[in-house]
Amino acid sequence: MKNSISIKKSALLLMLLLFAYGQEALASNNIPGVGVVMKRNPGGGANHVGTSNNNGDLSFNIKEAGNYTITLSGTGSPKAGPVVGAIVKCGKPKSNLLIIGTTNQNGEVAWKDAKPGNYILRVESAGDQCPDGYIVKEGKCRIADHFAPDQPQAKTAGNRDGGGNGTTVVIWARKSPLIFIGGGIVSPGTSTGLGHFTDINLSTYIPIKSFNKWSIGLEAGGGYSFSNKDNCPEVSPFQLMNQMAPPVVNERGTGSPKAAGFRLSAGPAAAFAVSDNFMVLPSLNAVYSSFKESNCIVTQTSQVNGITYNWDIAKHNRQQSSGIGFIPKLKLVYLFGRIGL
Repeated sequence: MKNSISIKKSALLLMLLLFAYGQEALASNNIPGVGVVMKRNPGGGANHVGTSNNNGDLSFNIKEAGNYTITLSGTGSPKAGPVVGAIVKCGKPKSNLLIIGTTNQNGEVAWKDAKPGNYILRVESAGDQCPDGYIVKEGKCRIADHFAPDQPQAKTAGNRDGGGNGTTVVIWARKSPLIFIGGGIVSPGTSTGLGHFTDINLSTYIPIKSFNKWSIGLEAGGGYSFSNKDNCPEVSPFQLMNQMAPPVVNERGTGSPKAAGFRLSAGPAAAFAVSDNFMVLPSLNAVYSSFKESNCIVTQTSQVNGITYNWDIAKHNRQQSSGIGFIPKLKLVYLFGRIGL
């Protein structure tokens, strides 16, 4: 009986040893090779972009006090996505690191009331479990090669960051569409005789692919212009024999505006971040435009021998034209948080 119990205990111990051998232990909670993007909120521009080193640490500098959003993304795999459920710690060099929070489903965590200075950020796993998409390899949490294809993909580039040992994440903070509302005065030229137009326009830039500090996308928009300059021909009245008074000239038209037009445009564009707040947006747009002028009639009224006569002495017929063309554009944008010029 005793031999039977001893054999069972030995078998159970052997099974536990085999299971422990098959499951690699997590020697360190620190997660290396995590892409870190930090931006002021509100404020928009990325304050630092880098990668955690072998200790899961990243050194960086804060220049402006305020609230910041820290975004963690996996690197080293074309299917890498946001790092969810990771603990983020931060503190001054040679001091204790304090927990900021745990990343949400977008890999984001809020850091409130940050002060200017040099800091160390550390990415850790919660307990002995690696975040989703990571596996234990060589005693550390390493990114797995089987991320779900529907997860957002991180963008990577070949440059390295001084605070890390891996590929730098180049997720650019300006991934959201930009909307432009504008207006001004348009002068088509004196030879046209149309005068100055008041212009109102609305356009948007939608980034399609983001790189390090720049992106390519699509710009689309439209505009409306109008003018109330008198478009009637300038004519002198006819002087008639036996007229009892000087002739009177009147203009008859279709009201206001005297001329108006609209345009719709779309085309490829790019956005280059010169700094955290200043951007340059070149584009080449295909444009459809339509323009029309109202009609106008000049009438002369004369009294001859006591009889009143009315003559149409000049006329400007209603004109309308439309066409398609290409217009290159260059926008210079300076952002004040979420609003810019």
